[in-house]
Amino acid sequence: MICPRKCGVNRNKKELGFCGQTDKITAAKAYLHAWEEPCISGKNGSGTVFFSGCNLQCVFCQNRQIATGEVSKEITKSALARYFWSFRTKRLQILIWSPRLTLFHLLFLLLKGPEMKG
Repeated sequence: MICPRKCGVNRNKKELGFCGQTDKITAAKAYLHAWEEPCISGKNGSGTVFFSGCNLQCVFCQNRQIATGEVSKEITKSALARYFWSFRTKRLQILIWSPRLTLFHLLFLLLKGPEMKG
């Protein structure tokens, strides 16, 4: 189990759990982030994706509007793959994303990414 909340919902049936997410990918931003410390982003910056639907719900969250989905929109796997591949072509040294139940989507993209970049 990835999520410690253990809400047990079936997202394929559009059920919402604690994080408020379905089986769709939602994100607020995907872009080159060159302003982190060099030890984090390297000399070329980092490819950053701010997914929504965070299951942590931290009271001190600096990205609450993103984490709760207030400023996010649905993004397809193909569009996300294009972002990832554009990050790769810019020789970014790291990919950063916000916590969310996106592991299955990300694994899919890592395995199928080269086929989806077009």
